[in-house]
Amino acid sequence: MLKYWYILMITFTTMTQAVEAFKPSIDHELVQELITKQIRIIAIRHGEALHNLGSLMNSSRSPGIHLTERGIQQVRNAAEKLRHEQIHYVYASPVYRTMQTAHYLTTSLGVPHLKVAVAEDLREQHFGIFEGRSYYEYVDFFDDPEDVYTKAAPEGESGEELYIRTKEFLRKVASAHEKETVVLVTHAFNCHHINYCLTGSDADLPNQAEFKIYSVQGE
Repeated sequence: MLKYWYILMITFTTMTQAVEAFKPSIDHELVQELITKQIRIIAIRHGEALHNLGSLMNSSRSPGIHLTERGIQQVRNAAEKLRHEQIHYVYASPVYRTMQTAHYLTTSLGVPHLKVAVAEDLREQHFGIFEGRSYYEYVDFFDDPEDVYTKAAPEGESGEELYIRTKEFLRKVASAHEKETVVLVTHAFNCHHINYCLTGSDADLPNQAEFKIYSVQGE
């Protein structure tokens, strides 16, 4: 009897774990604070960088992974689209390509240097053993395509960890600002999780230098 009870306990535990599997979701409390304090968020992915040419996974901060000429133009084009926005503050990932993106963006928009800060929480997700390997190899590693946004490759950072630090950073932004438009210069997966935190929807990964504006209505 104990044997069967033990089997039932294992089965029940496994089912419970499956039900409780992590899934990114909207942070209603965060969204309400942004609405109350009238904070607008603009999330933008960096422009095309050298590693993008080969669809390689890379979280290196090395200046060797820099924007291409096309990437610089992409950022300038994005700045032109944002020229009517009153940007109060810019936070950028410490990775070199995002730092470059922030430089070209803020220079084009006339944002003072004192209003630009490096944010460690906006850094690229670490891809473990897939660093320097192709995006397609990375995706194929996971059994389910959705696992890309929640789980981790060996020696890497999980999507869940990325979601948590993204949400914590957005809460810091909400705490530090009021009646301002804040730009976050970051990476594709980070943008994906920003969208989850603020809308609860599963948006496609953004293209290079693509941005999304989240208004005080939480759109």
